[in-house]
Amino acid sequence: MWKTFKLDFEKGRAAGIIDGEEALKQAVGLALAVPRYRYAIYSPDYGSELESLIGGGRAYGAAQIPGMVEDALLADPRIQAVENLTLVENGSEFLVSFAVKADSGRQEMEVSVNV
Repeated sequence: MWKTFKLDFEKGRAAGIIDGEEALKQAVGLALAVPRYRYAIYSPDYGSELESLIGGGRAYGAAQIPGMVEDALLADPRIQAVENLTLVENGSEFLVSFAVKADSGRQEMEVSVNV
């Protein structure tokens, strides 16, 4: 079982240790939220390019989001697959729903992506 620090984003600090589904959910959220190539502390494989979609339009976003989500998440060796990815358009953003198949099981997730 993989363990990591639980991050409290409101207080800006670590708040204990997590593992299993909670650790996977946090890892997925971070991988999608961190802009790829921006911070030298992360490897070039870490993060996503979702931020680059802002201002590109809905059609472009809808075409690019699935590949960008998969690319960001499959860089994590614990994640085996991203399944059942769907997009629901809501103004200038998409609600992205998907399942992550990992060593520890399957986790349903949703994220919001601005375009």
